[in-house]
Amino acid sequence: GGAPSRPAGRAPGRAAPRRPRRAGARRPPGPPPPRPAVQEWAARQLAPMGGPAGPAAEETLRTWLGCEGRLGPTAAELGISVPGARKRLTRLETVLQRSLLRPPSARYDLWLALRAQEVKP
Repeated sequence: GGAPSRPAGRAPGRAAPRRPRRAGARRPPGPPPPRPAVQEWAARQLAPMGGPAGPAAEETLRTWLGCEGRLGPTAAELGISVPGARKRLTRLETVLQRSLLRPPSARYDLWLALRAQEVKP
């Protein structure tokens, strides 16, 4: 090995000089706006939670997803017992008509649906 080479004339630790931007040059675009089809899909996935239990159901779902589908940490985050968390998730399974606690789980679909709703078009 040896010391890494550097271009002649540049002091160690100094970044390469920036090239001036051309007139009319645009910055690289940020993330693309969500497509209407994705927004519609997300709304359909989460629509059943829109009833009276909506805010509590969404909090339970977000917490469970944030805890990577583990009941113990979900219960701890929600300040309830593990059987209480399981009961909430079982109710959510009924409302969403999707499996959460048994494979195949809808976990990734629901995570994506919540993320898609957070991104504004």
